[in-house]
Amino acid sequence: PWKMQQTAVPVSQDYGWVILVAVIVIFQYMLQAFVVGVTRSQLFTAKFFKRHFPHLRPPPPLGYPDMGSGIFAQKLSHAEWLKFNNAQRVHYNYLEGISAVLTLLLCGGLFYPIFTAAVGLVYVVGRLCYAIGYMKYGPAGRIMGLVIIDASLLVLLGSTFIGAWTFAGGQTRLSQLLLSLSFS
Repeated sequence: PWKMQQTAVPVSQDYGWVILVAVIVIFQYMLQAFVVGVTRSQLFTAKFFKRHFPHLRPPPPLGYPDMGSGIFAQKLSHAEWLKFNNAQRVHYNYLEGISAVLTLLLCGGLFYPIFTAAVGLVYVVGRLCYAIGYMKYGPAGRIMGLVIIDASLLVLLGSTFIGAWTFAGGQTRLSQLLLSLSFS
């Protein structure tokens, strides 16, 4: 009853644009990690450790493993703590969503490569707006970027679903599968 149909997914040359956008997403993520590192280097200096933790020899590089709520961060001023945590939050948020966007780009791009690459670039712009807004104005500054990110993810989700549904045979193939289950 379960006959596996083999079907090749043709990959057009335009899929290269999808891969390029995926690489841009990863590069942007890496840049955000770099921003956190720079922020750490500005805040958790040798002078900082000498003043607040003179017993630590050598002081931990860049304040690791403190992620913004540990004993080192407690010694930051409120403004410094906000700067550090806002940068960290932008990076974490990217990390939380990167697997979804890469999956949608790489799968959806099989069906609609140019459209998917274009929406992927919109996502990148949204991530940039999110990062700048959050680091400059705090959580309220992320809203415009968040709207762009979420809208682009919904469009990617929808187009990937439509492409996969069509490729799988849609309602006709689903009906065939369900009928074969009921008679086996």
